[in-house]
Amino acid sequence: MKTLSALLGLAVLLLLFAYLHEHRQATELQTSLATLAKDRNAIQGELLKLNGRLAELQKRTAVLATAVAAETPRGNSAPAPTAPVLPAPVERPGVTIKAPEGWFKNGAKSGSYVVGVDSTQPWGGMPSAYVESLAPSVEEGFGGMMQTTAADSYAGKRVRLSGWVKTENADEGGGHLWLRVDGQERGQTLQFDNMNNRPVKGTSDWQEASIVLDVPASASALAYGFFVQGGGKMWVNGQKIEEVGPEVPSTNMITKKALPTAPRNLGFDPNRPK
Repeated sequence: MKTLSALLGLAVLLLLFAYLHEHRQATELQTSLATLAKDRNAIQGELLKLNGRLAELQKRTAVLATAVAAETPRGNSAPAPTAPVLPAPVERPGVTIKAPEGWFKNGAKSGSYVVGVDSTQPWGGMPSAYVESLAPSVEEGFGGMMQTTAADSYAGKRVRLSGWVKTENADEGGGHLWLRVDGQERGQTLQFDNMNNRPVKGTSDWQEASIVLDVPASASALAYGFFVQGGGKMWVNGQKIEEVGPEVPSTNMITKKALPTAPRNLGFDPNRPK
């Protein structure tokens, strides 16, 4: 009898412990659910605010679009700009439309120009090279022909590039000869002149033009040629490169900043006049 009572008491205790454990887990679960519900309500509130702002922006956009449409006259909208259609160059008797042997076409917007040899415009009994714009005006463009020569034969010398030039309707940038002395490093320019300060402009008859540069011993190449800037046409003939003496002034357009001849203010005196 005592044993049965003890077993019943133990069973009651076990049931009580189980109840308390389940009750605690239920309480924790209810707390978690309440927290999640609170977070969900906060998220829903933020979503409602964002939806309200989006709707307001859509309304403003619609109002602005309506106002723009009302201010734009129908049928008078500006057409999208299109690139001008350039006429295709046509070869004629005595006039080619490609660079001769040893030369190649170059220039910014070179597609707006045609180059070749023109036997109908001789000088000194020889046909002339030419460059011509395919449009009356070429904004910020130039075109011409060039070639590159090793500097070995000219190293340490002063040289002159000369030629005879004729132009037609070169009213914008005019016709130019140019010469560049390159160094050993890629992109290094030691001396340069493109007649930018003395172009042959308008319509002109044959006249001589020249460029004089020094070729340092460290030079690697000479690049040279001619071009017309903007609209118009240019013929070139009798080009040559020759050595000249120091009495012939250089036309180099690359200027170096003058440096002081001696150190200055090595004592860092703040009161020393500049």
